[in-house]
Amino acid sequence: MYVAVIHDISDPEKFWNMGGFPEAITFRATFPNSTGTRAVCLFEAASVETVSEFLEGAVGAVSDNEYYEVAANNAVGLPGSVDHAS
Repeated sequence: MYVAVIHDISDPEKFWNMGGFPEAITFRATFPNSTGTRAVCLFEAASVETVSEFLEGAVGAVSDNEYYEVAANNAVGLPGSVDHAS
């Protein structure tokens, strides 16, 4: 499943230098603002909880994070998907 995370980042330097991800989580994309204080990231994992448990331990002290499962059947632009033109 795909999991999107909206990050509200209080310490961009620490957040953006957090390191790698465990095998259970595949990092797919990030869309940060110009200051690095907000971002939307896309992950692939077995569950939202898998992503949230890892990220809260890794960056929870420097970022407020909102997690949700992506409705893949309604999404456009997911890795490996075919985009549907309007």
